Amino acid sequence: MPPGLDALKHIVVLMMENRSFDHMLGYLKQDWPNLDGLTGTETNPDTNGDLQSVQPTAAPQGELDPDPDHSWQGVNMQIFGNAQGTDDGSPKMQGFIKSYFTVEQDVAHSRNVMNCFTPENLSVLTYLAEQYAVCDRWFASLPGPTVPNRMFAHFGTSFGHVDNAMKFFDNGMSIYSRVLNAGGSARIYYYDESSASVGFTFQLENQPQAMANYQQFLEDCANGNLPDYSFLEPNYSDHANLLASDQHPDHNVIAGENFIADVYNHIRQSPLWESTLLVIVYDEHGGTFDHVTPPSITPDGGQYGTDPVSGFQFNRLGIRVPAVFVSPWIDQGALVHTQYEHASIPRTVADFFITNPAQRNLTPRESQANVFTADPALFTLTTARTDSFTFTMETGPAASAASLSLAASAEPESVPVPVPAAPADAYNPARPMGVLLRDHIQALSDLEQKLPASQQTGVDVSQLNSEQDASNYIGKVVPILKAQGLAGGKP
Repeated sequence: MPPGLDALKHIVVLMMENRSFDHMLGYLKQDWPNLDGLTGTETNPDTNGDLQSVQPTAAPQGELDPDPDHSWQGVNMQIFGNAQGTDDGSPKMQGFIKSYFTVEQDVAHSRNVMNCFTPENLSVLTYLAEQYAVCDRWFASLPGPTVPNRMFAHFGTSFGHVDNAMKFFDNGMSIYSRVLNAGGSARIYYYDESSASVGFTFQLENQPQAMANYQQFLEDCANGNLPDYSFLEPNYSDHANLLASDQHPDHNVIAGENFIADVYNHIRQSPLWESTLLVIVYDEHGGTFDHVTPPSITPDGGQYGTDPVSGFQFNRLGIRVPAVFVSPWIDQGALVHTQYEHASIPRTVADFFITNPAQRNLTPRESQANVFTADPALFTLTTARTDSFTFTMETGPAASAASLSLAASAEPESVPVPVPAAPADAYNPARPMGVLLRDHIQALSDLEQKLPASQQTGVDVSQLNSEQDASNYIGKVVPILKAQGLAGGKP
């Protein structure tokens, strides 16, 4: 086994929200001709039949409001030009503008979905890709929204659903339960009690000890106490003078860059740096443009082989998403062309940390997913790199909210890499909550209803409208659910 794999003891996955590969990293092709990115000639027709080419003008915030459609039907429109996902032989990946037009019926606005970021405008994600490894073949696990794609990262299946219905209870199937039951350690780190995690709906009954907040992650990095496997979630809402850092449209992308930078800084300065692999990936493309047609795969089959509403047989993947691998055992500027999807996460974790194959309990999708610890482009170095850099916040006008202070203490020899701060006007807790946040609070409310009436908040979530409303409710209900779960109850 390569020395880097011998040294590997910890895998950390940071999953961000709703951006495609081309949208975030496609223009890296200008520096890396072998990267499957943007040439600048890619186009999509609008509803008038006029072609709009990709543009290097994506804004951190403001141009993807309202949120592009990324439902199962919406993604089918983007790929095939019809909501049913019927392949009639027409050119693929030509329905992005037409799909976005359905949201607001504004032709000019719908063209914004073709705007992409340049490397200069994503200083953190770009720098990590250039310094370590970028993968141009990581696809969402299904053509659809956040929750079922995140379920593939947690379970290796979405339990036969392509919608945002939350999974309740674990039943020993999550990768966290599998690792814990095999004698290892695993944990979901959610941002804070007012942001919470989709994992609350399945972890609190069976494995409540496998949940902690981001502050605990920072302490675990500093103290060398990271579990074998860590899954990190960003902040999903503007609250408590903190910017949402998930990068879900229309949250500020620079705030998400700050969060990625902070995660990297603390891992780099941890005593566990040489034994840790950080994987930065996105749950799905969020309706933004990508030119690569998602591949077909062997259908999942079995109990969860067909969505009961759409009839989808899970026989093709979703649209490409950004993926970056970070480790001192990875050579600078490595390009990874292996096909991955979110089921590769639990498959890799199970293979690497569960010695007994009988205890891995792989799903059909995991069984066919590639394992990234075995990638020939990764862990190629015979000695760990000793070069060091630290992301530092650029000075400038103080923002009314900061996603994070980049407070990790840099090593004396570390090269400072300045990153911009999000502008003061990015903070807007009065913003109407999006579909993801709405589904999130509904799932927590459904979970709350399983408690005795005396322990419930009494909040009618259907009456909540803003991100602040959502954060206030989540901040009330999460401590109750956590206490019940940790006490051995069944929330």
